This record gives sequence, structure tokens and C-alpha cells, in this order.
Amino acid sequence: MEARYQGTEGFRQGRSSENTSLLYIFLMGVVGGLLALLTPCVWPIIPMTVSFFLKRAKDDKKKGIRDAITYGISIIVIYMALALSLPPFSARTS
Repeated sequence: MEARYQGTEGFRQGRSSENTSLLYIFLMGVVGGLLALLTPCVWPIIPMTVSFFLKRAKDDKKKGIRDAITYGISIIVIYMALALSLPPFSARTS
């Protein structure tokens, strides 16, 4: 018996790519990110990151919050830039 590549058909379960809205994709990405927070390898990182910004700001709470927001936004920007740079290299199978 020969195995054949079937793409993502098994994952879509009859859902065509035209029916998948950007909002649905975004929401599933958020849900996936929240689920990733539940993995045991992430738990030690959260208090370390929080304490890093709190120790760095010392007396200025606003500076700590600003640094934490800048840190979070920079992570989003980096991954969005990587994601937006990939489509030219993707293979089209249509």
C-alpha cells in the first residue's frame, strides 16, 4: 500500500479555505497562545520575567509597566515580521 500526501484535508474536516475568515484564524491563534501558557515549560518563565521588570524599575512602577509593554509588543512585532516574510517562499499546490 502506497502512502500519499493528503495535505491539510484531514485537519480542515470539510472546511474550505474560503470559509476560514481572518477573525477565526486570529481567534484560534489567541486560543493556541493561551493554551501554550498552560505547558509546564512556561510556568518558571512567567515569574522570572515579572521579577525582571519589577527589579529593573525599582521605585518607578510606570517605567516597569512601560518596559513590560514594550517587551510584549516587540515580541509580537518580531513574530509578525517573520510570518509576513514567509508567504513568498511558500509552495502553491493549486
